[in-house]
Amino acid sequence: MNNKRIVFKELPLEIEDVDKEAYEKFKVPNLKQFEGILVGPKKYYCHPCYKEVGLEYYNFEARSNDVYILGIMRSGTTLVSELVYLLVNDLNFQKAAGEDLHDRVPNLEAYLSYKIFVGQKAVFGFGFLKFDTCSLLRNHVKTFDEEVNQRCIRTHLPISLLSPHIFDVGAKVIYCARNPKDVIVSNYHLFRLFQEEHFHSFEDFFRMFKSSKLAFLPYFEHLKEGWARRNNPNFLFIFYEDLTRDKRKYIKKISDFLDIYVSEEALDELEDHLDINKFKNNRTINFESIRKMGYLSKNESFIRKGEIGQWRTYFTGDLETEVDEWIEENLTGTDIKFPDY
Repeated sequence: MNNKRIVFKELPLEIEDVDKEAYEKFKVPNLKQFEGILVGPKKYYCHPCYKEVGLEYYNFEARSNDVYILGIMRSGTTLVSELVYLLVNDLNFQKAAGEDLHDRVPNLEAYLSYKIFVGQKAVFGFGFLKFDTCSLLRNHVKTFDEEVNQRCIRTHLPISLLSPHIFDVGAKVIYCARNPKDVIVSNYHLFRLFQEEHFHSFEDFFRMFKSSKLAFLPYFEHLKEGWARRNNPNFLFIFYEDLTRDKRKYIKKISDFLDIYVSEEALDELEDHLDINKFKNNRTINFESIRKMGYLSKNESFIRKGEIGQWRTYFTGDLETEVDEWIEENLTGTDIKFPDY
């Protein structure tokens, strides 16, 4: 294992501007938070402020006992983050109940949001927040260095945009994957949670997602980077569908991966704590502090249903044919198969 850290003076990834005609073609809302650049050979879509902070992410100094939770937004990273935090912290439910998850398991790239606007307001992903009162917008790249306890870190960045040092030092990495159809539906509601007025229809949102005009897409390139590492001993690739279908089995699988012993009694506690009916009412997970600031839609919630197959309500007729053809085209030549429940 190579423990030597290489510090790059320049980001070793090419950056391209997005053709302005693409915004109109794919009905991208004319808002600063939807502006984009294309990063690296896979052309991942990032906000232009990535030019300022991308090198920090790439040079991030990892620790061998770090635990990273990776995956496209709405692929199960929140559920796994809560589980990992409790496992690493000796099932201290009381401690977890006293602090928001985004503080306990910070999002590595949260600072991208702060960089969008400098002034009285900042954009967190999709909605406007007062950056001086919101810990979601801290530059965690800097504050992580001050953490003395074992670090649990969540990120939606694709592997090729992350620091190679994470893998060089042998940190534990869990990649969460989910059927893209349910990912699209869940992201649609997530965007509506913060700014519902910007999308006129689910179909428009799907076309934006399909054309990779949203953060950290294209979806299948992101997925393939995780799948390619699935046999690495320090890398665990899981499907959200498997996790929710047999939660107990996968709690044990993740605890074994982290070399943490969990008793049968503890498995009972964790399984109960992560039950979707309790999870969606957990105030430390559902951005209640943000809701109090008045920036969330009353008609949406961060944790919704967590069900498998919600896409069937949204993808019907020609739209279902289109999404199926898109998936088949992108999985051709791979051995990736989504769980069929």
